[in-house]
Amino acid sequence: MLARMRAIPAFSLSLPLFLDITMLNDTGSDALTVFDTDLIALGIAPTYLGFGPQTQAMTANGIVLRQVVYVEIQLLDSQRNPISDWILEESVVVPSAEGNTRLSGRGMRDCLYFATAPGNQQLYVAEKKNGIVQQLPVV
Repeated sequence: MLARMRAIPAFSLSLPLFLDITMLNDTGSDALTVFDTDLIALGIAPTYLGFGPQTQAMTANGIVLRQVVYVEIQLLDSQRNPISDWILEESVVVPSAEGNTRLSGRGMRDCLYFATAPGNQQLYVAEKKNGIVQQLPVV
């Protein structure tokens, strides 16, 4: 899934920078994954007002402490055109490493409808329930 990420403009002292990202739409993930390198790319300084407390995160290796940071995302279609408004996401900062996967957060699931269809690899997204129904193929 494609998205555009930015620092929350009201929480930053500078104009927001944008970063196009790819993430897995993981319904079991409560927080968006933000890599430590994303903070640099987005110009998020230590003075950014969107930092929250550290939180415990369950990983395959057990519980770890992660820094919470609030950002906004906007979902994109395959041509990188916006298909949603800006969505507030609570995210956790994860060290960037090859093979790390970025997971989606709860914020987008609180604002949008998502669906899949049998025999189809496409993820359907809409702001209203009837928008999803209209997109689904007839099987």
